[in-house]
Amino acid sequence: MEEAVRFSEIADCKILVVDDVAVLRTLIKTCLQKAGFTNLHTAESGDETLAIMDDLKPDLIILDIVMPGTDGFEVCRQIRNSPVYGQIPILIQTGMEATQERAEVFEVGANDLISKPINVYELVARVKLQLQNLILQRKEKAYQARMEEELNSARIIQESLLPSSGFVEHVEAESGLQIQHHW
Repeated sequence: MEEAVRFSEIADCKILVVDDVAVLRTLIKTCLQKAGFTNLHTAESGDETLAIMDDLKPDLIILDIVMPGTDGFEVCRQIRNSPVYGQIPILIQTGMEATQERAEVFEVGANDLISKPINVYELVARVKLQLQNLILQRKEKAYQARMEEELNSARIIQESLLPSSGFVEHVEAESGLQIQHHW
């Protein structure tokens, strides 16, 4: 079965890896590089993440929960409340095992969850899936915009083919006929 989104379409998407532990940032970045992703960036805190959003404009964020300063929950909330960045896929990485804590990850707006210790295959699969969904959403949005534009053009052409009200009045006056409809 052919994939709807080829890997080449997602390989260069901007991925931001956020973790206060340098070894984990490097591990995740290296795993994604080996999988073929080429546009990887890192941040070591929630505050840094929020500060670089406008310049970086990431396509996906892999976000740790427990960090000094602004934690991952709050970063996720702020991104979700942003009219500009609210649709960015966010994968939360966490070592939390409690069901309620894991549920909170989704309540704050995360798209998915990656458990620590990180399983490389799961990480890559989840990143691919989220980016494929993002590309499909972008394609759908572009398709809808194109369809609206084409329908508007067709309406304009169709209306230009119809006789004007002035022409209809002229024909009625000249012929003595009453034209009921001319669409």
